[in-house]
Amino acid sequence: MQKNLSYNTDNIFEIVKSLREVLNDLRRVDIFLRNAGGYLTSVLCSKRLIRIEISAQEYKLFYQDFTETYCARTARKMLGDLIKSSDYGFIRANEKDIINMNYVQSINEEGVRLLHVDFVVRLSRPGRARLEKFFEK
Repeated sequence: MQKNLSYNTDNIFEIVKSLREVLNDLRRVDIFLRNAGGYLTSVLCSKRLIRIEISAQEYKLFYQDFTETYCARTARKMLGDLIKSSDYGFIRANEKDIINMNYVQSINEEGVRLLHVDFVVRLSRPGRARLEKFFEK
């Protein structure tokens, strides 16, 4: 889809409104990983990322066809806002799992069933509240 933006350069409200539209479109594309210096080092295809499993020592990123493992410190730097905010479509289900809401197949009292995952991801009470809040948006 293509968009053409036009705005009055003398009107700050129109400029900010147009910028907000562009930023929202960028958010839907994919998330770029960057190192602590702010330089782009690699790209994370968040649309294909199904689940993130967190432990004290490492983060495992589960895709449909493969898994990547990072040390916890590096993963936190690289993932940044992806694991801190639900704006990107990822919800912390419990203390060790972050799930991509695009892969949710069903939700019940046991937890969340995801596409391409053979087990039910358990939902904690705060995780269930985050899930409800996500659906309210």
